[in-house]
Amino acid sequence: MLLLLTLTLVCTGVWAQQKQIQTTYNAYCEVTINNGGMDQFTIMTFDFGYTRYPNALLYDEKGQPIKFRSPMDAVNYLGERGWRLVTTYYSNDSKGQLRHYILEKKVNNRKQMEEGLRLQPQSKSNKSVFK
Repeated sequence: MLLLLTLTLVCTGVWAQQKQIQTTYNAYCEVTINNGGMDQFTIMTFDFGYTRYPNALLYDEKGQPIKFRSPMDAVNYLGERGWRLVTTYYSNDSKGQLRHYILEKKVNNRKQMEEGLRLQPQSKSNKSVFK
């Protein structure tokens, strides 16, 4: 009887691990920087792939947009929150040259994409982008 119980628990644990592995996927973020500005600090837009905040800014605890000192400052900020730089590329628009940084993060659900990030100023409800 004890052997049967042990086998059941081991099989359940293996099945739970396999299920978790199957639900983990790569989420992506695009950081876009306009090279046209002469500011000491750079505000960058972040696209996490959902439409509620298509070109989000990141905000600090006081509800102010975070002003990054450089593109690598933003990449490191996201890296501290589990994101990994995949590639970069350049494009042009009417305002000048744009730099794009593509980052990825392994997640189990969409809500994990914004963990550690504030995509809008602090509000009374402080609701997550994802329900």
